[in-house]
Amino acid sequence: MSTRRTVLVLLAALGLIALPVWVMASQPAQEQVSDNLLVDGDFEAPPTWPQQDGVGEVQVAPGWRAYYLDAPPSYVEASDNCADHPRLYDCFWMRPEFRDSTSFAHRVHSGERSQKYFSFGRMHEAGLYQQVYTIPIGVRLRFSIWMQAWMCANPDACGVGGIRSDEPSDMHLRVGIDPLGGTDPFTTSVVWSAEQPAWDKFVLFQVETTALSETVTVLTHSRADWPWPRMNNDVYLDDAALVIVGAYATVTPVVSLGIVNPTPTPFPEGAVTHTVQMGETLFDIALKYHLRAEDLIGLNGITTLTQLYVGQPIVIEYRPVEETPAPRPTITLAPKSTPRPTATHLPTLTPTVFATPTPVVSNQPSVLPLIAIGAAGLSVMMAVVGVLVWLAYRQGVAKSRAARNKPRA
Repeated sequence: MSTRRTVLVLLAALGLIALPVWVMASQPAQEQVSDNLLVDGDFEAPPTWPQQDGVGEVQVAPGWRAYYLDAPPSYVEASDNCADHPRLYDCFWMRPEFRDSTSFAHRVHSGERSQKYFSFGRMHEAGLYQQVYTIPIGVRLRFSIWMQAWMCANPDACGVGGIRSDEPSDMHLRVGIDPLGGTDPFTTSVVWSAEQPAWDKFVLFQVETTALSETVTVLTHSRADWPWPRMNNDVYLDDAALVIVGAYATVTPVVSLGIVNPTPTPFPEGAVTHTVQMGETLFDIALKYHLRAEDLIGLNGITTLTQLYVGQPIVIEYRPVEETPAPRPTITLAPKSTPRPTATHLPTLTPTVFATPTPVVSNQPSVLPLIAIGAAGLSVMMAVVGVLVWLAYRQGVAKSRAARNKPRA
């Protein structure tokens, strides 16, 4: 074998040996194990999209629903231009308009269209959601979607077709999953991703959590937020997916835990409780005991807005209480007319000791040996008499024969 061939064989052998080591050292990927579970996740349903609840300004892709706040929440302050009349929120707040977008290629991530919504000259808080059914409880889910934002104060500075943002403030973009399948985007059961900017380009947003119900809900979120007005406040969404993923996932806490020591509420008899530990959520506890979060909510009389605290007892089940039989009544007999003597009145009894009887030995001779001797003597005498009688009989027989045989004269 040539030297070159020998070197190649050795290198191949070393590669085969090192391959398992490299595989073991590499981090296992979190693999997708299902197809996209969303309806029209690519937003390619042909127009015209239906009007939601008969509202002409709200046209949403099939399978999706829009949510929005008609009035500003308490954490939103009036912008500078409306400071003189902050209660007239129409000056700085509005319900956004929802449309499909096909006009500009840079507003579509793939395909022909995307979902668009916007507020013109006023702030908003809104998004989309979709409920997904027949999800196996306990599976790990990943929701992902591409989002882009555009905020423009001066149209001349934003370029043709709004190619860039002008002095953008904040859009608070994020995505979430409600593992309980609710449709309230403001409940604490929603697991949200971190917020991140996506000005003038599509950015992938994604979040993971564990399904706690057979129905889960995916959500997007935006809130145009500024101290002085921007003319354009647009959001674009495209290529959404909800998939079941494999292992190596991390559960995201969704319920904040305050370290307080309130007085615990006493539970009825038979309640089996779990003590909340640092970092635990309602959903962690439900998974630990193979329950649904709805079960814990019902057992404890709480809501998804209830904050847990370290050391709080959470009821996980009620066990039937075994009834203790009622004690049998004690019957007290009335005493007789003659009182029973007490111990001091009882006579002292001296125990009688009986001596062990001593066998009596008689000096008189026993009668039994005499009877035995007499019987033996009698037997001997009868035997002698029998022999004498037999001898006499034989002698008589002999004489008789001799007389018969004697010749006569």
